[in-house]
Amino acid sequence: MAQIKGPVLPNIDPNRWLECERALEERFTEIATGEKPSTLSFAELIDDAIEAGWTEREVERALLDLMEDRYDPDEESA
Repeated sequence: MAQIKGPVLPNIDPNRWLECERALEERFTEIATGEKPSTLSFAELIDDAIEAGWTEREVERALLDLMEDRYDPDEESA
Protein backbone atom coordinates (compact mmCIF):
# COMPACT_ATOMS: atom_id res chain seq x y z
CA MET A 1 0.00 0.00 0.00
CA ALA A 2 1.39 3.39 -1.01
CA GLN A 3 2.38 5.83 1.71
CA ILE A 4 0.66 9.22 1.61
CA LYS A 5 3.01 12.19 1.80
CA GLY A 6 1.99 15.15 3.90
CA PRO A 7 1.80 18.72 2.64
CA VAL A 8 4.92 20.78 1.99
CA LEU A 9 3.33 23.92 0.60
CA PRO A 10 1.72 26.39 3.04
CA ASN A 11 -2.07 26.56 3.40
CA ILE A 12 -2.25 29.78 1.39
CA ASP A 13 -0.43 28.40 -1.66
CA PRO A 14 -2.87 28.07 -4.59
CA ASN A 15 -1.13 24.88 -5.76
CA ARG A 16 -1.58 23.03 -2.50
CA TRP A 17 -4.69 21.20 -3.78
CA LEU A 18 -2.60 19.86 -6.68
CA GLU A 19 0.06 18.72 -4.22
CA CYS A 20 -2.66 16.84 -2.33
CA GLU A 21 -3.92 15.24 -5.54
CA ARG A 22 -0.41 14.04 -6.38
CA ALA A 23 0.01 12.69 -2.85
CA LEU A 24 -3.18 10.62 -3.15
CA GLU A 25 -2.88 9.55 -6.78
CA GLU A 26 -0.87 6.35 -6.39
CA ARG A 27 -3.03 5.00 -3.57
CA PHE A 28 -6.23 6.06 -5.37
CA THR A 29 -5.08 4.21 -8.50
CA GLU A 30 -4.29 1.08 -6.47
CA ILE A 31 -7.84 1.09 -5.10
CA ALA A 32 -9.57 2.09 -8.35
CA THR A 33 -7.84 -0.55 -10.46
CA GLY A 34 -8.33 -3.31 -7.92
CA GLU A 35 -10.57 -6.25 -8.75
CA LYS A 36 -13.28 -4.91 -6.44
CA PRO A 37 -12.78 -1.27 -5.41
CA SER A 38 -13.67 -1.17 -1.75
CA THR A 39 -15.55 1.57 0.05
CA LEU A 40 -13.51 0.66 3.12
CA SER A 41 -10.28 1.21 1.17
CA PHE A 42 -11.42 4.69 0.15
CA ALA A 43 -12.38 5.44 3.77
CA GLU A 44 -8.91 4.33 4.88
CA LEU A 45 -7.36 6.50 2.18
CA ILE A 46 -9.26 9.52 3.45
CA ASP A 47 -8.31 8.81 7.07
CA ASP A 48 -4.64 8.28 6.16
CA ALA A 49 -4.54 11.50 4.12
CA ILE A 50 -6.00 13.53 6.98
CA GLU A 51 -3.56 11.86 9.36
CA ALA A 52 -0.71 12.88 6.99
CA GLY A 53 -1.75 16.53 7.43
CA TRP A 54 -4.22 17.23 4.62
CA THR A 55 -7.54 18.87 5.43
CA GLU A 56 -10.79 17.06 4.77
CA ARG A 57 -11.66 19.65 2.13
CA GLU A 58 -8.33 19.17 0.33
CA VAL A 59 -8.78 15.40 0.32
CA GLU A 60 -12.35 15.73 -0.94
CA ARG A 61 -11.32 17.99 -3.82
CA ALA A 62 -8.34 15.81 -4.75
CA LEU A 63 -10.44 12.64 -4.81
CA LEU A 64 -13.18 14.30 -6.86
CA ASP A 65 -10.60 15.46 -9.40
CA LEU A 66 -8.99 12.02 -9.53
CA MET A 67 -12.39 10.36 -10.01
CA GLU A 68 -13.35 12.79 -12.75
CA ASP A 69 -10.06 12.17 -14.53
CA ARG A 70 -10.54 8.42 -14.31
CA TYR A 71 -14.27 7.95 -14.84
CA ASP A 72 -15.49 10.95 -16.89
CA PRO A 73 -17.09 9.46 -20.02
CA ASP A 74 -16.95 12.82 -21.81
CA GLU A 75 -13.16 12.85 -21.57
CA GLU A 76 -12.78 10.37 -24.46
CA SER A 77 -15.20 12.18 -26.74
CA ALA A 78 -13.52 15.56 -26.23
